[in-house]
Amino acid sequence: MKGIFTKGAALLLAGSVLLTGCGKPSLDDVAATLGDTQITYGYANFYTQMQQIVYDSFYASYYGDEFWSEDISESGDGSETLASSTREEVAEEIERIYRNMAHADEYDVSLTDEELQKASDAAAEFMSDNDKEAIKRLGATEDIVNEYLTTQVISNRVITAIEDGADVEVTDEEAACRTFSYIEVDLDGYTDEENDDEYVEYTDDEVKNLKSEIQTLAENAQSGTDLETLASDAGYDVETYSYAQDEDEFEEEVIEAADALKEGEVSDAIFIKDEDDEDEESADASADADAEERGTMYVVRLDSEYDESASESKKEELLEEKKEAYYDDIYEGWQDEVEFTLNNSVWNKIAFDVIYETKEVDDEEEDEDYDESADAVVESDASSDADIVTTESE
Repeated sequence: MKGIFTKGAALLLAGSVLLTGCGKPSLDDVAATLGDTQITYGYANFYTQMQQIVYDSFYASYYGDEFWSEDISESGDGSETLASSTREEVAEEIERIYRNMAHADEYDVSLTDEELQKASDAAAEFMSDNDKEAIKRLGATEDIVNEYLTTQVISNRVITAIEDGADVEVTDEEAACRTFSYIEVDLDGYTDEENDDEYVEYTDDEVKNLKSEIQTLAENAQSGTDLETLASDAGYDVETYSYAQDEDEFEEEVIEAADALKEGEVSDAIFIKDEDDEDEESADASADADAEERGTMYVVRLDSEYDESASESKKEELLEEKKEAYYDDIYEGWQDEVEFTLNNSVWNKIAFDVIYETKEVDDEEEDEDYDESADAVVESDASSDADIVTTESE
């Protein structure tokens, strides 16, 4: 979790805030258990507030103060809100942290006395530097902040130790990448920058003309005209993409077209119909037969049948994925060993009833090597790195 010790930023509570804590559990109440290990409401709540701060910084300005209670359930029946979903995600994160910690000794993971002292100093500074009312809302104490820091560091180091010890490899064949250049044209509409970025749908005639234009562009590129020149003249960008075997992150039809090309060859225009249009036509058998199909068009040029640089990067990516999968398999086994249980009467009282804001604060000292992660707090000098938390009332 990043952000708690972000230099140059301050946290505050926006609007009128009720800080009486009425009806809230005690910080020492048990919110969850992992076997015989008890996880307190104070820790769980503080962890959740740190997550909320991240969400608020991104979404509050766009969706307003009530976005935490918005219905996000697929059925629209109000059974799931962002608040309930976030509580569930945090529960999974905390379970992972405590399961990892339970196996720390097996991987020789621990914190040195010096690291423990730095975490303790950082927690104390966080408490002394920040507004008492905001601290109260966060449910922060030195012990809780210290636990928040150290548990994450130990958990992360356990994961690293397991992944570093994974007996996995990636073959050259698995990582071999082909690279193509392409243009992509949306046949649905465009953003009118001269009219307040209003989205404008193409007419059927415009779609028909665009299809013809892209097909002609593809034919000219196949005849030897530079794709970049053709694209620039038509007002389109040329992008590049590298892929290995079993590619599933790009349009399947485009990958199939690239696979059929030899180096330097250009595809025909590729049309991929909108899924929404397919659904509408299925629902309405009487759809206008003369209406132009909407979707996206591509033109592809294969640049390399074996891209050495991309293949090397893909090998590193696939290796990391296999290491993560190795850890995930071990973790799934741990989940069968000991039961993790939520005390819902306590856990569900973790609230999202205020909005956190961030603001810039002056920081005289600049540290170019500063890392926001919890690991950096215990591994480097944490002095002066705590966020300044305050409150603001209407």
